[in-house]
Parts: sequence; structure tokens; C-alpha cells
Amino acid sequence: MKKGEKIGIEKGLKIAPSQMLKKGESIDKIFEFTGLSIEEIKKLD
Repeated sequence: MKKGEKIGIEKGLKIAPSQMLKKGESIDKIFEFTGLSIEEIKKLD
């Protein structure tokens, strides 16, 4: 996998969690469904 592809995939994986936060989902639920760390999720807010 090329570096650019990896960066694009990583950014794409953060779109849904960011939208979930905006809709009021809990950080715990986002963690459960995405596998992102709690620290990563808090940075999205």
C-alpha cells in the first residue's frame, strides 16, 4: 500500500466517528464500533 493511500484510508476512517460525535453518540459507543482509541476520538471533537 502506498503512503498516500494509507493516509487517505486513515482520514476516511475518522469521518464516521466525527459525525457520530456531532449526532450525540457517546465516546464509549464510538470506541466499541470503530476501534479508535478514546484519545483519538476526543481529538475529533
